[in-house]
Amino acid sequence: MEMRPGARVWLPCEVKSGPFSNERLVKVISEAGEAVAFVPVCHLREPVESGETSVLSVVVETNDETFRAKILGHAIDTGMFLGELAGVSKVDPVAA
Repeated sequence: MEMRPGARVWLPCEVKSGPFSNERLVKVISEAGEAVAFVPVCHLREPVESGETSVLSVVVETNDETFRAKILGHAIDTGMFLGELAGVSKVDPVAA
């Protein structure tokens, strides 16, 4: 899959309830580590209270096999995620 900086992608994540009713705590995990952030419910693929879904993110850099993306929300750590291109799906511009 060709991926360029600025592309919006869905990253698989774990979800827990956040401090506000319209916010969730998400954790995206890869072999390189994890990224944790508070995000608005509208940035989740499915608006779950807890469980698993995907979170909206923006690609910042790529190479042939990996990418680095920023979770769109308020990061607890860096909010940056490093992953393999095979584990991500692009956002359909019509659906988003």
